Amino acid sequence: LAMLILSGLMLILASILCKVSPILILKKGFSTFIIGVSTASSIATFGNCSNVCEKKFGIANNITSFGVPLGIVMFPPATAIYFIFICIYTAEVYGIECSLAWFVLAIFSAVILAIASPPIPGGTLTCYTIMFVQLGLPEEALVVALALDVLLDFIATGMNMFTLQLELLVQAKGMGVVNKL
Repeated sequence: LAMLILSGLMLILASILCKVSPILILKKGFSTFIIGVSTASSIATFGNCSNVCEKKFGIANNITSFGVPLGIVMFPPATAIYFIFICIYTAEVYGIECSLAWFVLAIFSAVILAIASPPIPGGTLTCYTIMFVQLGLPEEALVVALALDVLLDFIATGMNMFTLQLELLVQAKGMGVVNKL
C-alpha cells in the first residue's frame, strides 16, 4: 500500500508539473512496470525504460542515457519502503520495542541498503542480515523476511522503475529538455 501511495503521488506530481493527464503518463510508462513486475530485475527493464523515456515521454537522449543507468542503481524508493515495513513487522511479531532512535536507524539502514543492493532478482536478500543485526531483530525471523522478500521484490522492482521514469520526466521538464509528451 505504501509503495502504491508513493507511485500515485509521484504520478500526480508529474502530471501537474508536465500539465498532462496522469492516465496518459500511466499508459505510456506502464510497459516498464509490467517488465519489472514480471522479471524482478531492474536491468531487464533497462531497454524498455530508456525507450519509453526517449520515444514516449520525449526526454532528451543525454538525460535518458545518464539518468536511467544511474537511477537503476541509485533510485530504489519502493525497496527501501518494504525493507522498513518488513523490519517493523518482524519487531511487532517478536515483541521488540521500537523507539524513535530504532525507527531512525531502520529508515537510514533501509535507504543505504536499498541503494547498495544489486539490481538483480534476489539481490536484496543479502541486506536482511545487516538490517536485522543493526536493529536487534532475531535471526530466526530471517526466514520469514526472505520469504516476504521473494514476493515483494517483484512489485518493488516494477514500482522502482515506474517511479524512475516519473522522476526523469519531472527533472527533464524542469530543465526544459522534454520535446513532446
